[in-house]
Amino acid sequence: MDTDTCADVSHAIDPILDEADPIEQSYYLEVGSPGLGRRLTRPEHYEALRGQKIAARLIRPDAAGRRELAGILQQRQGSTVTLDTPEGPVSFELSAAASVRLCDDEDLFD
Repeated sequence: MDTDTCADVSHAIDPILDEADPIEQSYYLEVGSPGLGRRLTRPEHYEALRGQKIAARLIRPDAAGRRELAGILQQRQGSTVTLDTPEGPVSFELSAAASVRLCDDEDLFD
């Protein structure tokens, strides 16, 4: 979602809120997007981002000695996430990950 879209949403919602006046005190409406490299925190994030590149930082190295994983999100089944990496499929438990995020900012720095 870019800034123009955020502005469009804000301009569409603002008059509706002004008309309904649901908040007693004054307020300022801010519309934003989750941003680049956003964290995946809910099951629906994983479902929506299937087929996208994500990265995980593990709390401790896995059996292959890796702490950083990146690949195409294949699935989340329960608490197990599977990525398609250049080395082949890699799965990890969410409880073993310090963070999992979308890799949508890589090409900005080429």
